[in-house]
Amino acid sequence: MSVNSLEMMHEFLTVNRADLIARCRLKVAQRPTPKATKTELEYGIPQFLDQLIKTLRVEQTTEPMLSREVSGPSGGETPTRSEIGETAALHGKELLQHGSA
Repeated sequence: MSVNSLEMMHEFLTVNRADLIARCRLKVAQRPTPKATKTELEYGIPQFLDQLIKTLRVEQTTEPMLSREVSGPSGGETPTRSEIGETAALHGKELLQHGSA
């Protein structure tokens, strides 16, 4: 993806954040299984979107590889700690505790 595309993407996501969150919440709330938790609807979707925006912004800096701290390496081949990975692991644990996974 080109530098301009990345910049445009994070700008689009930032400008349309509230609408995207509302649309995602509606879709997630309508899924048959696993049922969305209140926490997932209130915090999970905005948190993921914010992490995606942060990744795209960091990739615009002079140190784009720092984006891996937020989202991990592309392709996910090398297991490393990342904000998105830790959030996903926590969400999976919560689903298991509620019998949804």
